[in-house]
Amino acid sequence: MNTEGLVNWMVPITIILSFFSQSTVVPQMIGYLMVVTSITVICFLLFRSGLARLHIPRTVLFPLLILVFMTSLAVIVDQTLGDVQRLFIFFTVSVAIIFWIPQIASFDIVFYRFAILTTIMVVLTSPTLFINEFGVGIFTISSWHTTSTIPVIGFEYNTFSGIFINPNTLSLVCCLSSLCLLKEVYQQHMLSIIAFGINGIAVYLSGGRSGIAALLIGTTLFISYLLFQDEGLLYSSVLGWVLGMVGFLSIFGIGPVSISLDLSQRQELWIAAVHAVIDQPIIGYGPADLGNVLGNYGEFVSKGPHNSYLKMVLSGGVLSGLSYVFLYGFAIWRSLWGAKDLSGTVLYVLLIATATISMFEGTSAFGISTLSILFGLILGYGIFGPKEKVPS
Repeated sequence: MNTEGLVNWMVPITIILSFFSQSTVVPQMIGYLMVVTSITVICFLLFRSGLARLHIPRTVLFPLLILVFMTSLAVIVDQTLGDVQRLFIFFTVSVAIIFWIPQIASFDIVFYRFAILTTIMVVLTSPTLFINEFGVGIFTISSWHTTSTIPVIGFEYNTFSGIFINPNTLSLVCCLSSLCLLKEVYQQHMLSIIAFGINGIAVYLSGGRSGIAALLIGTTLFISYLLFQDEGLLYSSVLGWVLGMVGFLSIFGIGPVSISLDLSQRQELWIAAVHAVIDQPIIGYGPADLGNVLGNYGEFVSKGPHNSYLKMVLSGGVLSGLSYVFLYGFAIWRSLWGAKDLSGTVLYVLLIATATISMFEGTSAFGISTLSILFGLILGYGIFGPKEKVPS
């Protein structure tokens, strides 16, 4: 197996290792160390094999530098030395994930293997639907503390969180895992069809509404491509964007229709975040402890903004937030015009899904959590395009 073939295995394994940083199986720091170690090994393999080429397109280089500089400035001004060190690790790892690995590893292979490995983890942790905890060797996997009921039949089960501490994380991971398999499902690959079904069921059983919404949106876009090719994808994307904006504004009573929707205090968090940005728009507050920042504008102590874009604005100021939006916009635009085949369409669908999820979750593409790694890889492939290589 050559280096590229090895990296095509190491990247999905790294994603799976990141699951442990957000679980009760091992301490969070151990999980993070596993992730950083795995990515370090990948970088070492690439250096040793002469594949250490880091090319950042000029179009995204300037906004990236602004984002890094402004966020770093906010940390240096307001945070501790430990926060500075943490930020250095996060940005170093994120640059490797977004701008290096996607130029080497195969998009199809990496995300197919991620989806299959995720499916295995879902199956292995499925007993938590019915029991509060069970042991695997020296490790203990616990269920979530609430229960849910399937409508009509009235079947009660533990809200599914899998290996994760929070069921929302499982919902989003399984949503992306399902979307990764759309190409193989269309090609009637039986294992992929089964895995798609298992992940889709996990999304539902976790109760994560943003995961369910992103899965439905992504699947609809993929079907529109199958029916009407790239024109259908373009028109459905524009229509979806317009409807999404109208619906989002309606939540705040803006526009012809007012929608009453329970978003678990997110509206109040977003309003508080906007007030915080107005009070400190240039430098920001740094990425640490945004819950305490929002606590000055309401009873939101320990709660972040639950919006990736607002988080970037709060962390590094308005310029940082705009740079982050530009990176995503560039990747989405480029992938839309590159969606000429199934792989390109799946990549576009994943970008739209992550952009949608980011509206309701505070995870960004910069970091070493599970969702940050997934978002970063998808963003990177959106910038560079999918690599279709045969595994070695």
